[in-house]
Amino acid sequence: MNKQVIANLLELNVDELDKYTKVVDGLNATYYWNPERGGKMMIVGADGSYLMVGSAVGYDELIEEFKQGKRNGKLSPVESFIMRNTNPMDPFWGIVTRKFFSNLNVFEEDILGLLNKFESNKDLYNDFLKEIMQECGKEFDNVEKNVEIFNKYNGR
Repeated sequence: MNKQVIANLLELNVDELDKYTKVVDGLNATYYWNPERGGKMMIVGADGSYLMVGSAVGYDELIEEFKQGKRNGKLSPVESFIMRNTNPMDPFWGIVTRKFFSNLNVFEEDILGLLNKFESNKDLYNDFLKEIMQECGKEFDNVEKNVEIFNKYNGR
C-alpha cells in the first residue's frame, strides 16, 4: 500500500496526505486521518499491518484496538520495507524501490531475503538504489536487467 492507496482509502488527495500523518510514539506505527466530517482514520504498523475505522471511533480507541492486535489487513513486504526505510516527506526513493520490485519475476521469499539484507545494511541499500538508477533509468521495464541486478545483490 503506497501513499496513493492510503489517500484513496481515506478519500483524500495524495498531496494532502502529509498534512494528516503522524508517527505514533511507542507503537512503531503511523496514523493517517481524513479531517472532514465523517472521515476515516487508520494506523499502519512497521510490519505493514493496518487498522482503518470510521469517524465514530475515537483516536484513543483506535490506538487501543491496534495495541490489542485488531487489524483490517497487511501491506505487501515491499510496502512495509518502504515505510520503515524511506522518508515519507521525500517519496522518490520509495517510488523507485516500488517500481523496481514490481517488475521482477522472482519468488516473494527471495524478495524478503533481499529486503532483510537491506534492512540490516543501509549502505547496501543505497548502493542498490544508485545502481538501479544508473542501469534501469526510470522505467524499470527491462525485466531481465532487473533480475540480474536483484541476483547480484541477493548473492546469486
